Amino acid sequence: MPDDFEVEINTATRKRKAPEADKTKKPKWKSGEIETLIDELEKQSCLWDFFDGRCKDQRLSGKTGSLQTPNYPDSYPSHSRCSWHVQVPVGYKIKLQFYHFLLEKTYMCTGDVLKIYDGTSHSAEPLGTYCGAINPFRVESTASNLFLDFKSDRSLNYAGFNATFSAVAIHLARPMTFARTLLNSSAGLGNNFQLLCHIKDGSANLRFSWTKNGVKMGKNGARYNIESDLGSKISYLFLSNVSQSDSGVYGCFARDFDLKKNISAYGTLVVKVPAVVDEGPSAVNVNVGNQVLLKCRSSGDPVPKMSWQVNGKPMKGTQTKFNSELKIKAMEDAVVNCSADNGFGMDWRTAKVTVHYGDITGKPTIHPKTSKDLVRSTEVETLDAEAVNSKKIKAHGSLMVIAWIGFASVGIFMARYMKGAFHEKELLGTKIWFTFHRSLLFLTVLFTLVSMVVIFYEGHWSAGAGAHAYIGIVVFVLSVIQPFMALMRPNPGAERRYIFDWAHRGVGLTCFFMAVMNVFLGIRVSGANLDDTPLYIMIVYAVGVAGVIVFSEYLSLKNGDRVAYVAASKDVEVTVEYIASCTDKFIGEAMIFGGCLFRVPVQFTGYHLKLRQLIIIDVWDSIASRMLVFGFLVILVFSAVVALVVLIAIAGNGRSPGSR
Repeated sequence: MPDDFEVEINTATRKRKAPEADKTKKPKWKSGEIETLIDELEKQSCLWDFFDGRCKDQRLSGKTGSLQTPNYPDSYPSHSRCSWHVQVPVGYKIKLQFYHFLLEKTYMCTGDVLKIYDGTSHSAEPLGTYCGAINPFRVESTASNLFLDFKSDRSLNYAGFNATFSAVAIHLARPMTFARTLLNSSAGLGNNFQLLCHIKDGSANLRFSWTKNGVKMGKNGARYNIESDLGSKISYLFLSNVSQSDSGVYGCFARDFDLKKNISAYGTLVVKVPAVVDEGPSAVNVNVGNQVLLKCRSSGDPVPKMSWQVNGKPMKGTQTKFNSELKIKAMEDAVVNCSADNGFGMDWRTAKVTVHYGDITGKPTIHPKTSKDLVRSTEVETLDAEAVNSKKIKAHGSLMVIAWIGFASVGIFMARYMKGAFHEKELLGTKIWFTFHRSLLFLTVLFTLVSMVVIFYEGHWSAGAGAHAYIGIVVFVLSVIQPFMALMRPNPGAERRYIFDWAHRGVGLTCFFMAVMNVFLGIRVSGANLDDTPLYIMIVYAVGVAGVIVFSEYLSLKNGDRVAYVAASKDVEVTVEYIASCTDKFIGEAMIFGGCLFRVPVQFTGYHLKLRQLIIIDVWDSIASRMLVFGFLVILVFSAVVALVVLIAIAGNGRSPGSR
């Protein structure tokens, strides 16, 4: 080999002198050494002139065009270096469509490669790096410039690529803003939580990203994942089974690639700890009448609110931060519940208070509890005692509810407002309203009598019942007097009939209102073991009955005016006596429903019948309204009675139905 040798690279040739030390012998160049030399020169940019530069720095403009690798569709040459700067008019972006793409495939595209940039040179933002075989694909710029850089090495060559570009008008949208931004939030420990970022306006070429405490979050983590709906411009960050380590400042970033604008929003998440009762009240055994101090301790963030219940009824205790105390006087066995709630969780503990009725002193005493078992004085036995027979209490309460809430309510309404609703029709020899009134009030007295016998049978006067017991006795006495008063009633036309009317009405209504009030008091008697549900039912009943009375009185006043007008408009000599306190109308022997008392001479009997017919026609619309009101009252009374009797029946001994 001569002293001067040639190295051929593509179509270019360069001469290189052998080192001085090698002039005495022929140099031996191996192919691997040549390749190493070329690589070194390439790194030092000494071989730029050896690259095929026929496609270097090409500029393409206009709204459409095409570009290919050298020799396409034949193989591109080795050591090619091509670049294209594509430019379309301002206000347009570039859509680059590749129809055929085949380059050498190397790891991370270190061999033959095409790089595309979103701008005028390779210093712009990269849009992608491509090599190997790729199916037809498309690349879009965000503005009017696109830069492509292609390079091939000395080894394998392929067909390259063929692409076209076209200009696409950019529809400029209003700058994007947050439709819904992040808010400072709280989440309970162990719960799932979601953060939402919602964009309005802007273009569809949008990207979201999230940060926590300034550090970018990946798409998915161990206990979180990010999902974005670009069509709706919404991004979600889902946190599962949150822990206190999830507390922090979260940021949502949105980038509009068309408008080249970024916006961001931040929100702080604080993980709260649900309330827990760490130490509940302890079970207690205590003598009757003694004070009991119950303690409860909780934890949580924020500080829980602690509350107490005794046999299901709320009790007011004292609380100092995480500790609460309750003092009660032990009069009967009780189930005590302590609960803690801070809005992120609730917990409770239950304990039983067992009451003993004094130690054995050796002296005979009367104990408030009795045995239900027979005793032989010659035998020693263990007896079970009960406070008061719960079955007797339930029977007493149920009978009183049926009597006064049921029978009395309907019976009194019949006498007061329904006299004219059935005209002259009779049932069992008397007018329909009177038959129902007498029957229902008789049942009321009968049920009251039986109820009093039940509660006193084998029992005693209960001082613990308070006013309930005293009012009950008064109701019982008045309800027994009322039937005897009814037996002594005078005829409707008697001179002193009004005295009976007022006495009968006064005693009856007094007895009714006292009985209803006593039902309210009975709900709160400790032996009843009822919660607040019956109280709410009685309130609904009382409000409903009050509404019925007000509306019925309105109908009576309205109808009374019409009758007076009809009587006065007739050109006939009529003697009329008007009694404002009366609620019925008598014309001769005819009673007209719902108004005042009219008396006329007997010689005008023929006129009386005509006048009665006129009045009945005039008040017919009032009768229809009265029947509707009566139907409502019956439904109200029936519902209240059924609900109360059921609640009384299921009430437990020593605890309310709603207690834990």
